[in-house]
Amino acid sequence: SGTFDETTIKVGEAPPAIVEAIIDQTLPKLPSEDRRRLVHFSKGFPRIAIDVAQAWKSSKPIAHVAAEDLVDSFILGHQPREPERTLKSAMLVAAFGMVAVEPDNDQLEEVSAFGHGLTTDDLRVGIGQLVERGTVRRRGRLRVLQPRPIAMQLAERQWKEWSKSQYDRILTGCVSPPLKITAARVLTLLNTTSITKEVVLHVCRSNGFLTDYEALDRPGQAEVLSYLAEVLPDAVLEVMERCLDEVDDLLTVKGNMRRHIVRALEKITFDPDTFEGGARLLLRLAVAENETWSNNASGLFTGIFRTRLGNTAADGNARLALLDEISNAAKPAEQLLVVAALTAGLEAMVSRMVGAETHGSKPALSSWLPPSRDAEVEYVTGCISRLASIGAQGSLEPLAVHARKELGQHLRSLVCGGYINAAEEAVRQVAPVVNNWSAAMESLGLVLEHDAAFCGPQVIERVKKLLADLQPKSLDSRIHFLVTAMPRNYPFGEKPDLDEWARRQEEALRELAVALAQEPDILEEALPRLSRGGHRKASIFGEVLGQLAGLDSPEIWLDQIIQAAVDAPDANRNLDLLSGYCIGFAKSHLDMEKPIKERLTQSPILSPAFPSVCARLGLAPSDIQLAVDALGDGLLPPSQLALWGFSGALERLSSLEVIPLFDALLEHGAEEAFAIALNLIHT
Repeated sequence: SGTFDETTIKVGEAPPAIVEAIIDQTLPKLPSEDRRRLVHFSKGFPRIAIDVAQAWKSSKPIAHVAAEDLVDSFILGHQPREPERTLKSAMLVAAFGMVAVEPDNDQLEEVSAFGHGLTTDDLRVGIGQLVERGTVRRRGRLRVLQPRPIAMQLAERQWKEWSKSQYDRILTGCVSPPLKITAARVLTLLNTTSITKEVVLHVCRSNGFLTDYEALDRPGQAEVLSYLAEVLPDAVLEVMERCLDEVDDLLTVKGNMRRHIVRALEKITFDPDTFEGGARLLLRLAVAENETWSNNASGLFTGIFRTRLGNTAADGNARLALLDEISNAAKPAEQLLVVAALTAGLEAMVSRMVGAETHGSKPALSSWLPPSRDAEVEYVTGCISRLASIGAQGSLEPLAVHARKELGQHLRSLVCGGYINAAEEAVRQVAPVVNNWSAAMESLGLVLEHDAAFCGPQVIERVKKLLADLQPKSLDSRIHFLVTAMPRNYPFGEKPDLDEWARRQEEALRELAVALAQEPDILEEALPRLSRGGHRKASIFGEVLGQLAGLDSPEIWLDQIIQAAVDAPDANRNLDLLSGYCIGFAKSHLDMEKPIKERLTQSPILSPAFPSVCARLGLAPSDIQLAVDALGDGLLPPSQLALWGFSGALERLSSLEVIPLFDALLEHGAEEAFAIALNLIHT
């Protein structure tokens, strides 16, 4: 290089392994995130690595690892040319982090305005000389000063020279967003120094430039605050609260701005000293959620409360106290998030992306880890009891239903995790309020099925007792349990093959149907409910019910089921019960099969049940004509006939017998009819 002569010896950078070895030798038990950062700070410079490790060990700011005269010598060399210009240039590059120097798209004019008499040309020349010396590195069109601790001390020196008005101009004023952001990023690395705290306190003051939402909405401003949160989280929290209090609808806070606000709050909440304020503001954004991926506020809020790897260093008592305060005055949307947060406290196996715990050059914060088994039990039991209290508020209360579902689904992991006492208390609290707690029964049934050897005989007997206590007693509750929400592993504690399991479940539905045949009023009252919404076993229940239809008046239940289906709202109608009943009824009353099919195809409401009934009973040639007539009259949507293709229903008929159906579909006129015809032909 032009600045080197025969008296200069140029020493290359050390390989990463040397720097890593130095860090590991000096700080052998350093947490992985802190180790990664110290290696990055010292990259290529063994002497710096030693100083950085020693500074970290003695809690000394990394920016102060090198003496000022050493820093000056490093920047200027032993024969400096125009040292003042060179040093000012180095300080500016260090303070802004990185500076673009492309002739047609550089930042030199903007940066030099903060150089105390340094012109744009001076800065260009100064940076060029620093590049020649190797102290400033090229990163594409950007220039960066290395090593990091030297740059940090120069940046600190520059911020000390700047005035408070310049703090405002750089971090909240007219400086372009890229420079503003990189300057804030540099400040995070200086967060153990007094000047950085002075800068952040000034910028975040109540009578400064960050007093309203409009100021926060300026390009790059939210990202700047996200970085400043690593310096003084309490000061940034006050700015966030002040600015967001002006927003009537937080749904309007979106895009990159929302993500940087949420990111700042994630850092603020991780700090136990600002946990409560950060979590409350994060909750407000979560209630007004408008994202469904990585930086969504609702996911981050609930992630705070995990027992292990939660997104905060705040302990279990602080977490539960906050949830209690929120719950007492919460609106419905907030209460749902409280349930989600309590549920997160029950999750044993979790993972978390690192980042929010890393605050500048300070040691990384650590997620709260219960210090003992007793502390963990206290926290998890607190989450269980609160969920149970919410779940016991009312059988049909939406929040209570949601809480019971979440708690019920976790009972297996809780029992296996040693929380059988808390599980029993939850069942005692919830069971008297509801007739059916299917989620709990399914979860406990899995314990009997898979975990008997792990849990031991005493726990298994207690689980069996819980299942007995949860068994629905009334006929109406049995309808809901067996027809609407039959657990997939019912009957519990057995491991038959799939066919035998299906037979056992059908037998349970048959016993229910027999009991209801003796209580027709209960069945009649349940029919409208079973004809709306989702029901796991409605079709099978309808079939066994149809097989039991009395010979004296075989069509009475059919008429009632049809009426229930007709009365159901179009958007919520479920024809599974009707289809099943028609199949069972036709099987037990062979002479009724054709009249039933004809009745279905004569109604636009009932006709969607026709293809499934035919497929289960076996497709007859007469069914083809019924379908053709219904298609022609506009009573049967062509899309419903797709079932005949993937169920293989057409295979029992000859080509001549099904040709009229293809003709009717091809002549129908609707585009979907043509597609259905092609699919049926291929199958």
